[in-house]
Amino acid sequence: MCRNSLTSALWLAIAGLCLVAFTPSASALPSYARQTGDSCSACHVSAFGPQLTPHGMAFKLHAYAESTGAWTPPVSAQAIVSYLSTSKDNPASEGEANGNFKMDELGFFLAGKIAGPVGAFAQVTYDGPGHVWGIDNVDLRAAVDTEMDQTPVVLGLSVNNNPGVQDPWNTYGPWRYPFNDSAFAIGSIAAPLIDGGLEEQVIGATVSAFIDSRYYVEAGVYATPSDGFLDSVGVAPDEAAKLDGAAFYARAGYQRDWGKDNMHVGAALLTANLSPERDSSLPSDSITDLVLDAGYQFLGTRKQIVNVQGAYTYEWRDLKGSRFVGDADRASADLQSFHVDASYVYDQTYEAVLGLNAVWGSSDAALYAPDPVEGSRTGSPDTTSVSLEGDWVPFGKDDSYGAPYANLKLGLRLTHNFTFNGASSNYDGFGRDASDNDSVLAFLWTAL
Repeated sequence: MCRNSLTSALWLAIAGLCLVAFTPSASALPSYARQTGDSCSACHVSAFGPQLTPHGMAFKLHAYAESTGAWTPPVSAQAIVSYLSTSKDNPASEGEANGNFKMDELGFFLAGKIAGPVGAFAQVTYDGPGHVWGIDNVDLRAAVDTEMDQTPVVLGLSVNNNPGVQDPWNTYGPWRYPFNDSAFAIGSIAAPLIDGGLEEQVIGATVSAFIDSRYYVEAGVYATPSDGFLDSVGVAPDEAAKLDGAAFYARAGYQRDWGKDNMHVGAALLTANLSPERDSSLPSDSITDLVLDAGYQFLGTRKQIVNVQGAYTYEWRDLKGSRFVGDADRASADLQSFHVDASYVYDQTYEAVLGLNAVWGSSDAALYAPDPVEGSRTGSPDTTSVSLEGDWVPFGKDDSYGAPYANLKLGLRLTHNFTFNGASSNYDGFGRDASDNDSVLAFLWTAL
């Protein structure tokens, strides 16, 4: 299917959801905890997202549309304020060289049931450091319960702008740990495409089936909207990825829920052709990501909870387009990543999280060039870090003050880098060591 036809088809899908959502019967518009009567702790491991319990996963798969029947406004808001300090000043920072205190984002949501089996998670965000508004993650859904040979099945449709934002287990892509960061954090030089490479720059539609509360399958396609559309939603067209044709996304998983504990294993696939320098007349790069993920939760009586989840990604890269324009030395390459996080939560209020993140892959002196702070002296993307986080979530339980309106998470995260962009010492070619990027992040994350 050509890109223009695919874009038109996706807009028709969005229009179809909107026609259902905004008819006069759509006056019943509740949102999440207020619409269900459940506390935040019913759906989230620590009474504050995004880690989901089986109940939270079922709510998401049912299009955020389950409710008590009473109407409440389907709107929410959030704010994230953070303070970041690194071991050594960052001369390339767009803020202070060190000690950055900033409101990272202010977000407003259309979040909840729209009408019938249609619901939404749609966010408009003000970027504090960038001083700009834009459309953030969007997941418009519809779901129906049916049966196949007397086996219960949940059939779903999602129209979204970020592959993985609609995922029921939240183990990769936009919902992977760490769940928030400072806008001034120093990031590694490379990441798989599925970990944010297309976020908010594409429009896609996927269909899914959750069979017998155990087996999950999903498939769909994504396309690049027009430059005018990207500009209207706060994405700079010249900085956005441009798909050459359609990108394909598929997901499969298996889950078992024993009541007090549960587990899942799964796989995801994303294939895309990207035009270098957004010029479709040039040869395109071909990217294929294969993700293997798993998770285990011990919920018990919810007094003491253990949550472990992680994902491994292998990315095949054919960079003939980037090589043609001189941005890469080699056409054939690979990139791999692995992350795992383990949480212990007491009384869904106090949380400790240990996280490990690693990226490694083919060396390329043109793709990963020396540059102060963010470059690579060795032409390698290899980066490994460990983090330890402590959180306090005072609200969000059934008997919490201000329920279900008051939600707050206070956190402190320590991060140590073993290697960064290919080396442990002088990794950028300008004398900076991996440990110079070690950081302390304190944050306040509130929602209502």
